[in-house]
Formats: sequence, structure tokens, C-alpha cells
Amino acid sequence: MLIAKDPDSELSILRGILAMENPHDDLFFARLGVLRALSQNPTLPVELQAAAINRVSQEEVAARVDSSLKEIQKKSGGAKGSQGFIMFSSDM
Repeated sequence: MLIAKDPDSELSILRGILAMENPHDDLFFARLGVLRALSQNPTLPVELQAAAINRVSQEEVAARVDSSLKEIQKKSGGAKGSQGFIMFSSDM
């Protein structure tokens, strides 16, 4: 997170952080925090900052949808094979 916030971080490193995958596991919210810190880095070019903000928004929506799908699955008796919501695709 410190690298994502640091205005002196190399742009290539920040791009790599933006491109990292964020699977819905135990570290999901930690990685989301890093993406949020990246979106607030004032030295990012405008287009990368906008992409980071968009990515945070997509990740938050995906988490809410996934949570809702899991809740629906519990209420319906837990059908096997349900994977939940995977994610939106994003091009950089």
C-alpha cells in the first residue's frame, strides 16, 4: 500500500499494481485497499487515475453482487456448482 500511495513510485510499478488480479479470497479487501490508495495517488496521470477509480468501483460492485449471490444460494438450499460473480473484464 505504501508504494501505491507514494508519489515518487515508478509509473511502471503503479501500472503493475493497477493490472493485478483481485480474486475473491481472504486478501480481496486488502488488495482493494491497495487499489483505492492507488486511485488517490496524485502523481498518476489522469487516465491511469481514472482507470484506478473505475477499477475500485468495479471491484466493489463485484463484491456486492457476489455476496448477494451467496445469500440467494443459502436461501435456496445451496445449489452445488454455483461459482458466484467472477468480474467485469477491463482493458488497459
